[in-house]
Amino acid sequence: MLVVVALGLVVFSSRAVAQEGGEEAPTTEDTPPAEEPPPAEEAPPAEEAQPAEEAPATEEEPPVEEEPPLAEEPPPEEPPVEEEEPPVEDPPLSEAAILAAERAARANAAAAAPSVPPPYVEQQAVPPEEPAAIDPPKKPAAMPDEEEGKEKEEEEDIFSWFSVAPQVGFAYFPESKFTVEQYGRTVNLTVKSRKAFVGKIHLDLGGDGIALEISPFLALESDGSDFSKLSVNPVAATGGVGGDFIAVGGQLSLVYRFGSGPFFPHLGLGFHGAYLISDAIEYGAELYGRIPLGFTWYFAEHAALVMEIGFLYGVTGIKGKVTIDMNSIYEDYDIDPDDFDPDNPPAGMSETELDAMLQGQIEKELNKAVKFGKGFGFDALIGIRFP
Repeated sequence: MLVVVALGLVVFSSRAVAQEGGEEAPTTEDTPPAEEPPPAEEAPPAEEAQPAEEAPATEEEPPVEEEPPLAEEPPPEEPPVEEEEPPVEDPPLSEAAILAAERAARANAAAAAPSVPPPYVEQQAVPPEEPAAIDPPKKPAAMPDEEEGKEKEEEEDIFSWFSVAPQVGFAYFPESKFTVEQYGRTVNLTVKSRKAFVGKIHLDLGGDGIALEISPFLALESDGSDFSKLSVNPVAATGGVGGDFIAVGGQLSLVYRFGSGPFFPHLGLGFHGAYLISDAIEYGAELYGRIPLGFTWYFAEHAALVMEIGFLYGVTGIKGKVTIDMNSIYEDYDIDPDDFDPDNPPAGMSETELDAMLQGQIEKELNKAVKFGKGFGFDALIGIRFP
C-alpha cells in the first residue's frame, strides 16, 4: 500500500513538475542564465535507482525521480523569472521578436541619450529670454539718448520759419561808365563812385535749409563832392555825374542755410534794385546781381546775431536834368545847334560860355533817355534776428 501511495505522489508531482518545466522552457531561452536545465538531464541515473519502473506507471517514474532536484531548483529560479516577466510580455514570439525587443531597447536608449542635452536646450532657450528681459531696461536707458536727440533737433530747429532782422551797414559803388553824343563827337562820362550808409529790414521765410529773403532798404549815397551836378572837361571830352543820392529799393535772395547747433552759415544768389533820387539828375536806378554770404548765430533762444557780405555786379542808370538855358546862348550868338562846332566857336564867345554850351548839350542828351554804366560793388551789414 505504501508503495502505491508513493507511486501516486510521484506521478502527481511529476506532472506538476512537467507542467512547470514546460512553462519555464521559453523563459530560459529569453535569458542567458536559464541555460542551467542540463543538470535536469542528470536525472537518468536517479531512474536507475528505482526498481518500481516495471509497474504500469513506469513511464511516469523517470520524472518522479527528477522531483527532488527539480522541486528544489525552481524556487530559486522563479524570482529572476518574475523580475524579467514585465519586459518579456511577448513570450509566444520567436527570436525575431526578441531581436525586435532588443532593438527597441536600443532605440529607447538612443532616445534617452538626447535627453541629456536638456540643460543645453535650456541654455539655448535662456538667451532669447534674456534679451526679452534686458530689452525693458535698455529702453529706458535709450530714452535719455532719444531725449538728447530731440533736444538736439530742437536746437537745430531753433531757426524759426519766419524771422525779422533789422540791419545796418556800408555799401560801395565804383564809378559806372557810359558815353553820349555831343555836337558830332563822343563824350565819355561816368557816374562817379559813391559810398553809402545802408539801413535794411531783413525778412526771412523758410528758416534753416532753403529760404527766401526779402530785404527793403534805404541808402544815403555820396561821391564826396560838395556839389550835385554834371561836370565835363570840354578838351578831354570826359566828365562825370556826382553828388548826393538817396537810394530806395530792396533785395531778393534765395539762400541755403546749413545749421550746426546755434550757428547757421548761409550762401545764396539774388538781386539788388533801387531808385535813385538826386539834384544832379532827373532820376536814376541801380540794377545789380548779388551773392550774399554770411551767418546767423543764436546767442539766446529768440535772438541771433546776423552778419552778411553781398558781392554786387550790374549797372547804374541815370536820366540827366537840364540845368543850363541853351536857348539864350544860341540866340546871343546866332548858333544853329545842328551846325555848331566846339572846335570853332563863334567870335567873341568866352570859354565859360563854351563850357556851358558843351555841358548843356550833354545834359540835353542825358535828358533824352536813361544812360547805363556797368560796374562792381559790395555791401556789408550787421544786425539782430528775431526770433
